Amino acid sequence: MENLNELILAVKAKKELRNLDDEFVKEKINEFFEKNKKVKTKYEESKSFKEFSRSQEYNALLKTIRSELREIYGVFILDKKDERINLLLKLEKKPLLDNYNKMLSLHKSTKERLPYYPEIYEKIWPITGEPKTILDIACGLNPFSYPYLKIKPKYIATELASDDCLFLEEYFKRLKIDGVSLAFDLLGKNALAMLKSLKADVCFLFKTLDSLETIERDISEKIIKAINCKWLVISFPTVSLGGKKSIKQERRIWLERILEKMKLKYEKFAVSNEVFYVVEKAG
Repeated sequence: MENLNELILAVKAKKELRNLDDEFVKEKINEFFEKNKKVKTKYEESKSFKEFSRSQEYNALLKTIRSELREIYGVFILDKKDERINLLLKLEKKPLLDNYNKMLSLHKSTKERLPYYPEIYEKIWPITGEPKTILDIACGLNPFSYPYLKIKPKYIATELASDDCLFLEEYFKRLKIDGVSLAFDLLGKNALAMLKSLKADVCFLFKTLDSLETIERDISEKIIKAINCKWLVISFPTVSLGGKKSIKQERRIWLERILEKMKLKYEKFAVSNEVFYVVEKAG
């Protein structure tokens, strides 16, 4: 079998993964095949997708790829696509803070951050200065915290799925924000070159590096080196999603070692459920 369409659809069958681009999922499948030649052989020698789907190799492929995709994307998404479109229309008519908050509540990460947005930005700007341009990497719905910035910078948002980027583009357009949204995979072949091309004053990397490190060790150092910004704001959760378990400080020591190795100065502060590293980096 040469056509991967049925396999792509099978991977995306879970609700939290259905927004992902087919080409991105195809790339992950091919990467899996390169690392697992026996599974690739089984797939190629199967007479039909139905035959392959009955095999242990198929189950192993689905389990591994879905786990990786959830780690870097799906775990944060709440399945409320229709609701976010309706909220955007309401925002356009009535750009009230309450409507922004409702939108931020549709994403697990921003929902947990919601009570602390004023405090977070009030602590960042005295360190970095007020930015004219913000780069928000793997942003989720964080661009909807724009009113909390209390300034009006140009906003560059990146996400994994094209659908999410199109939604953010529509948001920028309807709310008359000077912003753009770009789709790319931080673990992809061209990711570092893309990061180098995106110049900004401040870069947000909120709750992103932990997930990437579980998939590709030491990727964070490459990403930090590639980012073309004066300041980085890197955050980590201090509690698990849902707030049931605390995450030990030792889990973040690796970042501090990277920053010390690169001789980058940083300041650190925390809110109730998230810790932030404000890192000085020449753009």
